[in-house]
Amino acid sequence: GKGMLPFESPEELEEFISSYFYMKPLTSFEANKAARIKLLAEAMLGEESRALSLSDATTLAIAALDNLPIVSGDPILMKMSSFVGVKVIW
Repeated sequence: GKGMLPFESPEELEEFISSYFYMKPLTSFEANKAARIKLLAEAMLGEESRALSLSDATTLAIAALDNLPIVSGDPILMKMSSFVGVKVIW
């Protein structure tokens, strides 16, 4: 169904992810930056800020700290990226 991943087990999913992606441990500095971005979203966007998840804020934090672009078509993520200086490719 919709939203279902085509993997038989969590281990199969982890093997797939580790084969194609680098899994970087989250530092406390990055987590703090993500929390600050989430708070900034609340201040800048009000009710609309609920659409920026902590995962989205973490993506923006890592991209900002490592000077990396993100790939997204999400309008809230794109709006917040301009506030934190992250380039969006879409």
